[in-house]
Amino acid sequence: QGEARQVLRPYADSRGMGWQVIAPYVAKFGLETKPRINGNDDIVKALVANDIPVIVLQNVSESYRVGHYRVVQGYDDRAGVFYVDDSLLGSNLAIPYASFDARWDGLTYSWNRYIPIYRPDQAPLVAAILGPDFTDVGMYSRVLPELQAAVKDNPSDRMAWSRLVEALAGAERYQEALTDYKNFLRVAGE
Repeated sequence: QGEARQVLRPYADSRGMGWQVIAPYVAKFGLETKPRINGNDDIVKALVANDIPVIVLQNVSESYRVGHYRVVQGYDDRAGVFYVDDSLLGSNLAIPYASFDARWDGLTYSWNRYIPIYRPDQAPLVAAILGPDFTDVGMYSRVLPELQAAVKDNPSDRMAWSRLVEALAGAERYQEALTDYKNFLRVAGE
């Protein structure tokens, strides 16, 4: 863990890390990643059931609301838990599904981010599990109707505008992203 920390959090005073540092790190071990948004229990279970560990960005706990990465290694539907390795809370930690979801949903800026880690030969399997979410354009295009409805229903929702701009850019709809970025700035008071 110390070796990984030096690479993933290289600055002594760093209080966290971004998902962007994970891909270059795991590539050193011949592995690939696919940072995704809008994850859910079913996607995590499908990946893990196929021996594809998943890193998720969640709150440390329901009461300790600080963003934190943990690796999902397994799950047990009978017990209703995910098994995770967590640098703060320990290895093979059982987190009940409801708590797992609350930790994910409670971290509003994370947008239920998840990162499958897989061998290159598993890429077709990951693509099959993720479906349209395997590509950025597909993933972001899929969430656009929900986000467009959210800003229509609540035009002052800064988070919805921010996510809409990110999704439009991710879907390669750049002109619309620019227009809605201006709307976001207006709503944010900038």
